[in-house]
Amino acid sequence: MCLWTRTGTRLTLTADEAAFVPPETRLDVEEVDLTPPAFEWPEEEPAGVISSDICYLSSTGDAAYALNAAGMNQNLRIGGYAYYDNPTYPQLPQPYFYLGGAWPWPNWGPMIPFGDVWSGSVVYGVDDDGGLAGATSGRACYLPPGGGLTLLPSLTANRPGGAQDIGSLGDYIVGYSQKLMGANYVSRPTRWTGTGSNWTAWDVGDFEANQPGSAHAVNNGGATVGRTRVTVNGAAAWRAFRTNGVLTPQYRAASELVLPPATHGVTLFNNTANGVDEVGHTVGSTDAEIYRTGSWVREIRAAVWWAGENTPTVLGTIMPEGWSWNNPPGRSEALAVSTVGTQTIMVGTGWTTPTGYLRAWVLTAEKTLGQPTTFGSMINLNDSHLVWVPSGWVTVTAEDVNAQGWIVGTATASGVTRGYVLMPQPTVIP
Repeated sequence: MCLWTRTGTRLTLTADEAAFVPPETRLDVEEVDLTPPAFEWPEEEPAGVISSDICYLSSTGDAAYALNAAGMNQNLRIGGYAYYDNPTYPQLPQPYFYLGGAWPWPNWGPMIPFGDVWSGSVVYGVDDDGGLAGATSGRACYLPPGGGLTLLPSLTANRPGGAQDIGSLGDYIVGYSQKLMGANYVSRPTRWTGTGSNWTAWDVGDFEANQPGSAHAVNNGGATVGRTRVTVNGAAAWRAFRTNGVLTPQYRAASELVLPPATHGVTLFNNTANGVDEVGHTVGSTDAEIYRTGSWVREIRAAVWWAGENTPTVLGTIMPEGWSWNNPPGRSEALAVSTVGTQTIMVGTGWTTPTGYLRAWVLTAEKTLGQPTTFGSMINLNDSHLVWVPSGWVTVTAEDVNAQGWIVGTATASGVTRGYVLMPQPTVIP
């Protein structure tokens, strides 16, 4: 049993951290047993609020980037990194050092370390057994559920790299690693296949030789998405790609995920793919034509490439009160996607003004074969009419979403970066 403290703002803290809750937010503070299913709404739930509970990870500063794709078991973990104080260097501003790791259910602690305190490590992927993928000391790494950190091989031996995601079954890892190409080392999109401490690295960037890129996500079938650099009209541009699950030295099968049509004379250059689900739906961002104050301009917008389609559907951006489609806020980006049945959940980040102020968002869509796709509204995860976020906290990014609708990401509180998990209700972990 783990005792937690719940405040009137729905901020869930460890008991020892509750002493730092501002007095004005302490409404009926009490210790509660967090044994599932403890996350419950109070009796008087605000009208229109999404039925979810939000919990912030315990640390002086942290970030959450990933959680198990299915994850509804005792292996549920949230991956990221946390800052900590290091008394060895009192002359430095504290907390100064950070360490990658994962917070396990049910009390999100103690953190499972990934690497050592000097490595500057971070976790970007979690499989359904609790295995972790990320980077430490400039190298791509894998930590199996039973422990024993493994350095993943680079395309050229002993060169830098980083893992960005792991398939939920734990047999595919993707990211980037350096490869000697001509006289230079180039970071290339990489997929590792294997298990335990035995892995093989594959170069999955095929559009142009000697160009950099990175693989950002992978599903259980091995479908890999990311971006790679190409040359367009003599200029460098980034283009999204998606591979199928087949990899041999003779066969890569990478397909370019194209830009949306440009019909108003605007030149579009860049797109990138950040997430792929088990169906093959892929999300990311793309240059798009946007009408702003009387003219068409190029701006970055969240996008989805449905399975089997290479042309994107542009998803738009968050529309705060007072804004119009003639003068919309700035860029948006989709970071992760999950599909169960006909419902697809996409999450990401977007500006709420033309020049900045990032906010997390979630968007759902219903896609049935042979029927038109229907979209819900892009919900700002800080909208007090729809989501209950503790006072003083701002959710900045939604980094990952799993099949149960759990969302993890980064937030800020008093200028400090914090990780969070948003949990739909009712939540019961077997």
